[in-house]
Amino acid sequence: MSKPLKKVGIIIPIYNTEKYLEECLSSVCHQSYEHLEIVLVNDGSSDENSFKIAKEYAKKDSRITLFDKENGGQASARNVGIAYFSYEYLFDFVKEDENFYEFKITNDKASKIKSVYKNKAYFEQKDKKNLQDEGIDYLQFVDSDDYIDSECIKECVERMKNVDMVWFDIKIFFDGIKKRTWHSTLEWLDYHEEVIISKHDWLQRLWFKEQEFFYCACQALIDFNFLKRIKLKFIEGIMPEDDHFGILLFAQANHIRVFPQKFYHYRLRAGSTMDYAKSVKINIPHFFKDKLEIFKDERLTKEYHSAASFTKTCLELIAFLKGVKDEKMVFVLTQLLQIYIFKASRLLYFKEDPLHLLERFKEILPYVDLREKNLKKMADKDLEKELSYTLGAYILSAKTKNLFKLISMLKKMIKQDKEAYENYKRNLSMYNLSFPHLKKYADSSRVQTHLSYKLSQASLKALKKPLALAVFILPFSLLFAYISFARQKAAHKNFKAPGPNLNEKINHLTHRIDHLSYLVWNSYNQYEGLTKPQQNLAIFINSLSPHKSEQEYFYTIFVANFGKKGFICVECNAKKGKMIDYELLFAEKIYVFEAFDYELLKYNYESNSKVVLEKKAITYDNFMPPREDKEGNGILPSQFYQEQREFSTLDVKDCLDSLLHKHEKLGILSLKLDFYSYKIIDFLIEKNYTDKISYIFLELDELFKQSKLFKLYKTKLSFYTNVLIYAYNGGGELNHLIFESFERKFKKF
Repeated sequence: MSKPLKKVGIIIPIYNTEKYLEECLSSVCHQSYEHLEIVLVNDGSSDENSFKIAKEYAKKDSRITLFDKENGGQASARNVGIAYFSYEYLFDFVKEDENFYEFKITNDKASKIKSVYKNKAYFEQKDKKNLQDEGIDYLQFVDSDDYIDSECIKECVERMKNVDMVWFDIKIFFDGIKKRTWHSTLEWLDYHEEVIISKHDWLQRLWFKEQEFFYCACQALIDFNFLKRIKLKFIEGIMPEDDHFGILLFAQANHIRVFPQKFYHYRLRAGSTMDYAKSVKINIPHFFKDKLEIFKDERLTKEYHSAASFTKTCLELIAFLKGVKDEKMVFVLTQLLQIYIFKASRLLYFKEDPLHLLERFKEILPYVDLREKNLKKMADKDLEKELSYTLGAYILSAKTKNLFKLISMLKKMIKQDKEAYENYKRNLSMYNLSFPHLKKYADSSRVQTHLSYKLSQASLKALKKPLALAVFILPFSLLFAYISFARQKAAHKNFKAPGPNLNEKINHLTHRIDHLSYLVWNSYNQYEGLTKPQQNLAIFINSLSPHKSEQEYFYTIFVANFGKKGFICVECNAKKGKMIDYELLFAEKIYVFEAFDYELLKYNYESNSKVVLEKKAITYDNFMPPREDKEGNGILPSQFYQEQREFSTLDVKDCLDSLLHKHEKLGILSLKLDFYSYKIIDFLIEKNYTDKISYIFLELDELFKQSKLFKLYKTKLSFYTNVLIYAYNGGGELNHLIFESFERKFKKF
C-alpha cells in the first residue's frame, strides 16, 4: 500500500499586481505535484483587476481559498494564511452564487478580513459548513509578482525527509529597471552543493562570511508542524518582513536541506514594496499613509516607517535571544544584529514617534557593539543617506526645471537635517539613552568620487549665501561640479593600473629566503647529534611557525618524550592526521575519535598498530543547552552523527573517565576549543584530570576566539603549564600559539 501524498499549502499575498498575477497563479496551479491547497489573500488591492483575476482562478481551481481583506501589508496577508492552515479561524456561511460559497470569520477582527470565497465544486461531497477538512504537511510562500518552476514543489517534497525545511535558490530578472549585481542568500553564504546542514553550520557560515543580514520566506519549503511548534509568524506593519522570519526560522531548525536549484523567479521592478528602481516617487505603504498627517512630509513618513520597522525587528530578535541558552548562537546573532540596530537608530532623529518605540529603545542598547571598528563600519553603510550625499541625489532625480522650487526643496532638506540632530540630542536626554552619533565615524572618502557627493558639496556651499546670490551661484556651482566629475571619470577610464609594487615583491622574496635559511641552519646546527627521526621532527616543527619560541615549545614537548614508555595520545580533533603524524614518532598508542575524516584516517593509519581508530564520534551533549522539541531548539551532536554519519557516539566525559581508568596517565589530549567544548576545561579541573594529562592541546575555534568567554578561559588556562592553545589559518597551516607567558611555561621543563 502506497503512502498518502504529503499535502503542501501555498500562501500568495496579492496587492496591486494585476500585470503579473496570472503568470504567478498559473505557475502554482500547474505544478507537476498536484496535492496542493492554495490560499490567495487579496490585501486590499486598489487596482482594477487583481481581485478579479484571483477570483477567476479560484473559480477554475477548487484547491484555491480566496481571502478578501483590508490592506495591512504583506506580513499581515501571510499571517492570515498561516492562521487559516493552523485552524485558528471560525467560519460562518454567508451566501452562495453561481460559482462560490462565501464565508465570514467570526473570531478575528484584527486582520480585517471581509470575506472568504471557496469554489462550490470543493463541497460536492462535503458539508459546506466545513471549510477545512484536512491539514497540510508543508508550507511555501510565493509573492504575487513572482513565479516558480513547474517542478519546484515536487523536487522539494522529495527532499523533505528528516529535515525542517528545504532551502532552494532564487533566479532574479529585471523588469523595467536597470540591471545590477544581485546575490541570493545562498550565494552570499557560498552554498553551491546539495547538503544537509544544522543550525550550527548556518551560524558558522554567517560568521565566517561576515554576513550583515539574512532573510528567508519564499525560498523554502517548510515543515508546517515545525513552524507551528516554534510559533513563528511575521511581524506585521514592517518592511522588510523576511529578515526576522528567516533568522528565527533557521535559528530554531534541527536540519536544513540546502538545495541550490533556482526554482523561484524573483522579479526586481519599479513600484514594488522594496522600491528597486530607487525612483523619486516616494512609496509609502498604504496601511501607513495615515501617519502622513503627523509628519506632514512624505520623505519623513517613509523614513520613520523604515526606522520603526528595523526597531521592531531588533526588539523581536532580542526577545528571542534572551531565552536562548546556546552561547554560540547568542554571539553570532548579536553580531548579525548590528546592521539592524544601526538602521533602527535612525528612530532617534525623529521628533514624533506615533508608534511609541523610543521608550523601548533602551532594550536594544545592551546588544550594541561599541567598538570603534564596528561603529565606523556601520556609519559607512549609510553614507548615501547623509546630507552630504542626498542633496546631490535629489538634484539628479528631480524633474523640476524651476530653480526656485529646487532651491526651496534643498533648503528644506538642510533644515530637516539640522532638526534631526536636535531631535537626536533631545531624545537621548528625554529617554536617558546613550547611543553614538554615527555620522562622526563615517569615512566619506568612499563616496567622494560620486557625482551625488560632488553636487551635494557644491549645493551646500552655494546655499550658505543669501537667496538672491544663491540663485545666481547654484547653477554654476553644479555645472563646475559636473565638469570636475566628468574629467575625473575620463581620466580614470584611461588610467592603466601599474603592476604589483616591485619593493613588495623583493621584501616578500627576502623573507622567504631568510625563513628557508633559518630552517636549514636549525636542521644542521641546532639539532646536531639527534637521530634521523628526531632531525625530521625538528625540521617539521620549524615549518609549523616562524616564531622561535613556539618552535621550542613544540620541540621540547615532542623530543623530550621520545621513547617514553606508556605515552598515550587521545585525538578528539585529528584534523586529517596533522597531529598523528608527529605523535607517531614517540607515542606508544594513539586513540583517535574522528567522524568527519574517518575514511581518510582509516586509509592512512589502519595498518599502523600504534593507532586505534575508534568508529565513534566524541560529543559534548552534557555541555550543550537542553533540547526542547516544543521550542525547536535544534539537534544534539550525538543525534547528528548517528543520523548523518552512521557513527556510534561517546560523550567526552565518559570517554575521559574510561581512558583514565584504563591508563593511569595520558600523554596528550587533543580537543577543539569552542562554545560547547570549553566547559570540558571546568570538568577536567573539577576531576583533577589536569594532573593526569601531560599535555592538553586545544585547537581554538576562530569564532570562539572573538568572544568575551574566550578571554575569561584564556586567563583561567594561563595557570596551567601543560595546556597549549593553538589555531590554524585559512590555509590549514599553524598560524599562532596563544600563551600568557612562554617563559613561565618553560619553567616546567
